[in-house]
Amino acid sequence: MSRGFPIVRMVVYSTGIMAFGYALMKSTVPTPEQTYDTLAPDLKKRVDAARAARLARENMTAEQLQAQAIEQSESSKARVVGSPTTYVIDSTPTRVIRP
Repeated sequence: MSRGFPIVRMVVYSTGIMAFGYALMKSTVPTPEQTYDTLAPDLKKRVDAARAARLARENMTAEQLQAQAIEQSESSKARVVGSPTTYVIDSTPTRVIRP
């Protein structure tokens, strides 16, 4: 009489192997702070410069996204009044002539 595939045993073994691998990784791989602390001073300056440049790019991107959101919200205030060629933008009627 065959017992079939030992699924429970395979799950237990797989979980044990993954737990061992995770524990080994956590005990041997240094944290980013530990890696930064072991760098030479000139490399630390380069890393700091790269971080500052990245933060500047992220800030510039955030400002651009905010400006686009404001512009988009202002453009959504336009609504059709009367005919399809008359628009009201910021409470100022504007006539658009289409060719």
